Amino acid sequence: MTTTDKLFCRGLTSKQMNALAVAAVVSDHWWRDLLSLWKPSGVSSGEYGLRLAVRHGYLNFYRHGQSVAKVSFDGSHRPTLSVHAKYICNDDERGVVGQVYARLDDRGISCKGLTSRAYEGLATVKAWIDVVNRHYAKVGGEKPLIDQLLDNPANDGVIDLEMGLPAWGSRRTAPRMDVVAVEEVEGTLTVIFGEVKRIDDGRVRSSKAEPEVVNQLKKYENYLTDPTNRDAIANAYSQTAISLLELAGMTRSVGAEITLSDTIRRAATTVPLNVARQAVLVILRPGDRGEGNWEDLHRPALNGAVKFVEVRPGEAMNLGVVV
Repeated sequence: MTTTDKLFCRGLTSKQMNALAVAAVVSDHWWRDLLSLWKPSGVSSGEYGLRLAVRHGYLNFYRHGQSVAKVSFDGSHRPTLSVHAKYICNDDERGVVGQVYARLDDRGISCKGLTSRAYEGLATVKAWIDVVNRHYAKVGGEKPLIDQLLDNPANDGVIDLEMGLPAWGSRRTAPRMDVVAVEEVEGTLTVIFGEVKRIDDGRVRSSKAEPEVVNQLKKYENYLTDPTNRDAIANAYSQTAISLLELAGMTRSVGAEITLSDTIRRAATTVPLNVARQAVLVILRPGDRGEGNWEDLHRPALNGAVKFVEVRPGEAMNLGVVV
């Protein structure tokens, strides 16, 4: 590490968590609406379910890999909600909003370049999700297929989504991995990073040169083999599990009553968690296309170069089998 590198962190402070607990019992608060739609890993997301990811001091709610809502905190630790403008605008506006975010406050939903909208409770959040379902959840696309994996109870140890590593060394950008799972490996609770690719993705296929994904996973390995980084990751995901348990307790206030998996609950009390030194490549095999030459040409190019598993939509990933 260099002096400019940042350690990997996750979790909410006690003041932030207390503020959410207060909001959870306010009858018309938007936080209750988000909580009511939360579907943790191992539970089907259904028509309107959202996946929750704990960040460092904030939360993201995802629908099929699209960040529908970001929950941050102001200087007084009060929760604030922001949403990408493309989810709140009408079809005519969607092509011109750009990369801007709308903010919810006491006056409604406001965004530069758009007229203000009223927030009408759960119906408004569901309207955002409808936009994702219609415009951004491509049938057979990688992100919806990842969400389908999370429907499987066997994948209930997935503790993070769309995970971004901090910049380190000469890298000034944040590489992202699709899933982070906690699994038991040889009797030890282990954090495992997973990079998901469809079988027809050109980055996992090669006729002569090494597939592009091999270099991608080597960059992750460089980060994961550093003892300081692994210690930070272990602590971060213990804190994530603690935060998830507290948030799950709040769902009783909205009648959802989420029960997290035994693996997540154990991660909250297991110190230190083990951290796998290599990320695992998850090859999605939807069966609709891309199987040609896989067995005799493309898979052999990956053998020995990376750790990988192959799964059909909705199957158990079992990342711990190969780490």
